[in-house]
Amino acid sequence: ILKILIILNAHRKPSGTAHVWVSSKEDLDRALLCDKELIGPRYINVSNTNEALEIERKREQTNDRSTSANPKIFTLKLSGLPWSATCEQICDFLFGCDVVGGLEGVIIEMGERGIPNGYAFVLLETTADFETALKYNKQILGDRCVSIEKMTRKDEEVQEDKFCIMLSGLEKTATAKDVSDFLSDGNVKHVEIIRSVDEKGEPSKNAFIKIESEEDLKLALNLNETLIGNRQIDVFQVNLDLFQEAMNEAHA
Repeated sequence: ILKILIILNAHRKPSGTAHVWVSSKEDLDRALLCDKELIGPRYINVSNTNEALEIERKREQTNDRSTSANPKIFTLKLSGLPWSATCEQICDFLFGCDVVGGLEGVIIEMGERGIPNGYAFVLLETTADFETALKYNKQILGDRCVSIEKMTRKDEEVQEDKFCIMLSGLEKTATAKDVSDFLSDGNVKHVEIIRSVDEKGEPSKNAFIKIESEEDLKLALNLNETLIGNRQIDVFQVNLDLFQEAMNEAHA
């Protein structure tokens, strides 16, 4: 399996659909044999589709955070947000602004504990949208005064210069601190940890971690098949989309 993309609905919750990329025609044929098999109590329909390629293309366009790579897109940095603010509420707050991709054009930043830290980034279509958005600077969302500014190149580099990994095989009782200690013991500098949840909203066997550099990525991958407690842990590199989806599910 090369990649798994879990599709979210308009409320940022799993929609029941996922797209999976496999590496060969033989893998595709084996996957199609799983049609009508069970995951938990649910029958799963498996089909071959090219729709996933179009979804990925649109998501890559929407998630392009670099204004230098796409000068027609303006990126706003919002700070001072209520921790409970949703993507939909942020779009409503910026009334009159066309957000690139709708809710997909709002990125809520999470802190080390895996909860919103009061920052968000919003992609806008035009100069007029950007000027309209600035009129909401120091306005109130919920009970908080929100600051709005154009995202600087330094901010963009910070956003781009992040790598993501997934740990698999965790005990359900394993905490974010356990994961942090595991990475620190391997000298891996990490930015955020998300303990993913299962369909019941309980901790799953996976955690997603955003780390600081390519060097830290190499150190993290060297921890593959080592132990947390008495459990052997698998370490994989994943893309930012999977990290974001795990974060949305954990805080849905």
